[in-house]
Amino acid sequence: MRPIIILFCLLLSVGCATNKQKLSDDQAMQRLDNIISSENFSINSTIAIPTNSSGLSAVSNVGLLGTGNSIGNINLADNPNYIKINNTQVDISMPYYGTQTVASYYASGSIVYKGICKGYTVKKDLRKNRYVVSFNLKHKSESLTFRIYIYSNLRTDIQLQSSHRSPIQYRGMVI
Repeated sequence: MRPIIILFCLLLSVGCATNKQKLSDDQAMQRLDNIISSENFSINSTIAIPTNSSGLSAVSNVGLLGTGNSIGNINLADNPNYIKINNTQVDISMPYYGTQTVASYYASGSIVYKGICKGYTVKKDLRKNRYVVSFNLKHKSESLTFRIYIYSNLRTDIQLQSSHRSPIQYRGMVI
């Protein structure tokens, strides 16, 4: 009889823990809803995931990426970066690792922009508990397309496409 009571108590506690987790998931999604509806938030990336290329492989082979980094995973902890969004105004300072496909005299190697973005859209994906924020920028002759996935735990995945550079992704958090 005693093992049955212990089993029952164990099942009851697991069931209650599941409901408690669901409530906190709902609260996390509500917090994200509030952040997105404010249209005023910042993102700090901790990892860059560049597209592999022969040039990046050569840099990695020489050991210039630093300890603990690889071609597919570059730690940005010591590299200040941000994306700040305020309505349709964006302020971006992101490091870039990859291949530049079109030569330009102004390229600094980083992605730096402050101004108005075009095509700003926000879509809620209830199935995956996330938002997808998309916008385009035109900086001198370069066109940039950002797609930012923001999850209920405030983790972010950023996909960046450029007319002059190979694609890159970033992972980080809303701060």
